[in-house]
Amino acid sequence: MKTIHFKRFMETVHQLTLDNGMRVHLIPKKAPAYTTYVELSVPFGALDLDYEKGGIRKTLPAGVAHFLEHKMFAMPNGDAFPVLTKLGADGNAMTSYETTSYVFQSTTDILPALEYLFEMIDTPHFTDENVDQERLIIKEELNMYLDDPNTVLSNTLMENMYHHHAIRYDILGTHESLNQITKDVLKDAYDAFYQPAKRLLVIAGAIDIEALIPFLRSYGQTHQDQNASVSKIIVSEPQDVLIKETVLDLGLSIEKLLIGFKFTARPLEVKARILEDLAMSFLVGMLFSPSSDFYQKMTDLGLINQSFSVSNTYEEGIEHVVISGETSDPLRLKTMIYDKLEQSAATGLNPKTFERFKKVYLGRYVYALDNLETKTYLYGKYIQHGASLYDVIDIMESVTLCDVTNALKKFDMSDRAVVIGQ
Repeated sequence: MKTIHFKRFMETVHQLTLDNGMRVHLIPKKAPAYTTYVELSVPFGALDLDYEKGGIRKTLPAGVAHFLEHKMFAMPNGDAFPVLTKLGADGNAMTSYETTSYVFQSTTDILPALEYLFEMIDTPHFTDENVDQERLIIKEELNMYLDDPNTVLSNTLMENMYHHHAIRYDILGTHESLNQITKDVLKDAYDAFYQPAKRLLVIAGAIDIEALIPFLRSYGQTHQDQNASVSKIIVSEPQDVLIKETVLDLGLSIEKLLIGFKFTARPLEVKARILEDLAMSFLVGMLFSPSSDFYQKMTDLGLINQSFSVSNTYEEGIEHVVISGETSDPLRLKTMIYDKLEQSAATGLNPKTFERFKKVYLGRYVYALDNLETKTYLYGKYIQHGASLYDVIDIMESVTLCDVTNALKKFDMSDRAVVIGQ
C-alpha cells in the first residue's frame, strides 16, 4: 500500500492495487466525520459504443451503459436496493459520458454493504424476461424526457453539431437502439468493461483502515480478472457542424435559444487536457456568468432571465461550448452573443477580470471539496482520467490569461449550430 500525504490540503490518501488489478483509493477523515462515502466506478459510459476486444471490433447500441447500470441491481434472488438498505447503506448509481458509478453512503460499519456491492457487481444476472421488463421501463423514462422541451432542444443541438459521434444520442439511447439491447449484448459489455482490473474503488470519510485492508486484499485474491484485452475506439468526427440552424415549434410560452460551438478535439497529455478545459471554463465564466457585464446588460434589456447558462464539455473525442436560455428575442440575443465574442477577441480580455474570476473559481472549487460526497466524486473522476484531484487545483492556479485567450481563439461565428424553440 502506498500512502501519500498532501500537507497543503491536510489530506492523506492510501492507494493500493489488489491482486485482481482493481485500484483502491482510501481517503480517511478523522472525527467528527461520521459518514462514509463509497464509489465503485468502471470506465464505461454513454459514449463508449465502439471498442476492440481480442482483435475483433464491436459496436454497441446507444444506451447500453445506462441499461447495464440498471440491470446490475438485478440479483438472482431479487432487487439489490432493499438489501443495501437493510445493511445501512443508501445506494445509488449513475451513468455519465465516460463512466458508470455505483455509490453508497453509510454511518455504520461499511464492510457488510461493501461485500454485498462486490457480490452485486460480480453477479451479472441477465435473462430475456428481466431485460424485456427493463426495456419497457427505460422506454417510459425516455418518453418522459422527450416530453420535456429542454431535452428535445438539447438533443436536437447535439444531433445538429455532430455527424457520427455517440454524443448525438441521449444517454438513455433511442427507442430503436433499446430494441437492439439483449442479454447477450449486456453480457458482452459487462465482460469488456466490468472486469476487476478496470474498476476503481474510492472510499472517503470514517474508515477503519485496519479492518478494511485485509477484507480488500482477500477479495482481490479470490475474485480474479479475465485479463480481457479491450481498447476503446474513438470515431472520427468532422470539424464542421452537421446542421447550422433549426427552429422547432414546441408551443413554448417563451422562446429558447441554444448555440453550440464545436471545436476540434486534439489528443493531449492528461494535464494539458485539464488545463485547456479549465481555461475554457474561465473564459465562458468571464464573458457570460451572472457576474459578467454581458449578463447584466442582457438582463437589463430583458433579453435573458435566470435560465441563461453556458457550459463547456471536454470529453474524449469531443469539445464544445453550449450557450442557452429563454429569451424574448432569440435573433437579437444570438447577434449580441456573437458580437461579445468577436469584440473580446478584437480588444483582448481584461487582466483584472481574469485575476478576479480565477480567485473566485478557485475559492468555490476548494469550498466544494468540503462536501465529502463531492470530493469522492471528483477524486474518482480525475483518477479515471489519470490525474489527481490535488493536481487539478495546482493546474487551476497555473492557468494564465494567455491560456484563456487561446481558448477564445477557438470560436468560429461562421460555423456553429443554432436551435430555436418556439
